[in-house]
Amino acid sequence: MKTILIVDDHPLMANATKELLKTMDEIGDIQISFTGRDSIEKAMAYQPDLIIMDYYLQDMIGTEAAKEILSQKPDSKILFMSGLDIMSLLPKIFDIRAYGALSKEMEAHAIKNAVSCILSGLMVFPYCPVEKLPSSNDVVADLSTEEIYIMKELMSGSTYEQIAGLIHMSRRTVDNYTKKIFEKLGAKNKSEAVERFMRTKYYDK
Repeated sequence: MKTILIVDDHPLMANATKELLKTMDEIGDIQISFTGRDSIEKAMAYQPDLIIMDYYLQDMIGTEAAKEILSQKPDSKILFMSGLDIMSLLPKIFDIRAYGALSKEMEAHAIKNAVSCILSGLMVFPYCPVEKLPSSNDVVADLSTEEIYIMKELMSGSTYEQIAGLIHMSRRTVDNYTKKIFEKLGAKNKSEAVERFMRTKYYDK
């Protein structure tokens, strides 16, 4: 029987995925982790056959947690899932040699098929002609040193209040900075801003 570690900071989504996978005959024990840091610890202690990793977690980006796991256990099989545009995330997912990527919008049978394929040693990615695959740095934005710092802190899980304290500015000033950053990145919210920032020249892998 195969073991699974589900990493998702939304309890409802994590438990729904667990209930779905419990219907698969080849799946045995299933563990859940709600943060990137906890997932690293559980991956080492639990040694799951497959890790299903949410791309955006509250404390870090899923690829960062995956890199740490793979640095300690290189043969780990990791399947990324996201509610955002999965195609735009593929360059980062390819970079760490994950076993697959799926949208959370996929039908239940498609998710189960993907899990079965990966457990059998195959890789599962959405189809995309090579010429249309986005590059890692295809978002152009002119960000200041302060704006880059703020975005990196947002990616690491810092709140606006914590960032204000770190740069010795008021919360209102940080709000104004983030609004300007979002405009430069062409993002409507924090999640989009993080995703688009990762595709700029300022993001260090």
